[in-house]
Amino acid sequence: MAIMSAVTAALPALAAHLALELASIRVNLIAAGFLDTPLSASLLGDQLDARREELRATLPIRRVVVPAAVAALAVHIMCNDALTGGTYDVDVGQHSPTDLPGRSISGTAGEMTRGQGIRSAPGGRRVADTAPPGPRAALPGPAC
Repeated sequence: MAIMSAVTAALPALAAHLALELASIRVNLIAAGFLDTPLSASLLGDQLDARREELRATLPIRRVVVPAAVAALAVHIMCNDALTGGTYDVDVGQHSPTDLPGRSISGTAGEMTRGQGIRSAPGGRRVADTAPPGPRAALPGPAC
């Protein structure tokens, strides 16, 4: 279990460094939290409903992540060619900055990175701001 935790913790740094080394290829990481899927149901069995309720009671958004939310983020990342080297949490606040002692959401905004609406978050992760500065550019392609 320790090896899996170490490898998982290293993935954001790996994505960022690969984005620099493979500059012509965009590299991003989607870090999904608990997903409500048939696989989750088969793994948790009778404990699935208890896990859902635990998450709904403790998460800021009061719901669990569904596969469609991860898919929507993946499409957004693919359509926005300004995004590379980032780690994007899809966990409905499970790893919220408010979990850190002495921190609040307003105290962890960090710096803007390259003016692309990306900000630093705890643990070295970069997350998309809800309102990047300046006018928004239209996303390319008909699917976006």
